[in-house]
Amino acid sequence: MSPLKFITVGLSIGAILLFSGCSAKGQKFVEFKKPQENYRMLYVYRPSFTLLNMLDYKIFISNSTMHNFMVGELINGGYVEINLPTGENKIRFAAEDPFFGGSYSSTKVLDLKNEETYCVKVGIPAIGGRPSFELVDMATCKSEIIATKKF
Repeated sequence: MSPLKFITVGLSIGAILLFSGCSAKGQKFVEFKKPQENYRMLYVYRPSFTLLNMLDYKIFISNSTMHNFMVGELINGGYVEINLPTGENKIRFAAEDPFFGGSYSSTKVLDLKNEETYCVKVGIPAIGGRPSFELVDMATCKSEIIATKKF
């Protein structure tokens, strides 16, 4: 095999590994659950991306009853449902880079009404690997979360 062909095959295999990543293998999303009394239901989802999808995010919640408690792990094409108690809740996403090392995290305080359902969409990591996420309206969430699976 010529050196050029060897390099081309190597780059092709590397690109396939880089762009394939892991994706959720659980049950497909079916419906939103009603929040328990004095709680809020939060759905965190991550649409399937082909680029930069090798980072899996651990989701942490901090509030008056728990500090930096890991409530789930979010992978490409997956979703997690979380019952949040009344009061201020901080959500933090953290990831470890499997290729270059280093840790990345992003934190936001969520101001959510009691006994309501909310959705947070996790996007492609920003420059430097920090997770990007935003609270999205229910219409957007319903149209996008349907393609995800529970992890």
